[in-house]
Amino acid sequence: DETTKGAASPWAAWLAVLPTSYPSVPFGWGADELRCLGDEERKVRSSQQRIREAVQALQNIPGAGRYSWADFVWAFSTVLSRSHGVTEHGASIIGFCPVADMFNHAGDQASATWWYNEEVAEFVVQTTRAISAGEVVTVSYGSKRAIDFLVDYGFVDSAAPVEVTLRLWSDDQMCPVDQLRL
Repeated sequence: DETTKGAASPWAAWLAVLPTSYPSVPFGWGADELRCLGDEERKVRSSQQRIREAVQALQNIPGAGRYSWADFVWAFSTVLSRSHGVTEHGASIIGFCPVADMFNHAGDQASATWWYNEEVAEFVVQTTRAISAGEVVTVSYGSKRAIDFLVDYGFVDSAAPVEVTLRLWSDDQMCPVDQLRL
């Protein structure tokens, strides 16, 4: 566990700047907040269940019982929101790229792009234009739906496609769409 090693960890500088919590990433949300996700609620609940199972499985490992539900939600959210997927020797892998994970998303307006150079085993970030001193370097996290940005990264890209599901009801009855008249 690198977080308990403090300055002795080779990851100490990076760990020190990571968020201590991810309140906008829904894996730590309760039932009321999850209902707001509509169809994506099932995906988040499934991930929450996998986290619970990992916490339970670790209870049998000496010393591992010190990790709480909140610790696992933090770890899961860190991996999901800060890791990069690359392909190496035909295999898809996920890894951390400290510093590269700090670049914010700017979609089509990104000032840099990134890729993995398999020949030299390097993660490369290259600007797409001149960057002024003090200017924020941004990248694109890819083309995703707004809900995917929320679930995976804890924010919504205002330029991302939004899918809206209307659930209409009268008293306790759902209103079938084919009977809806506006």
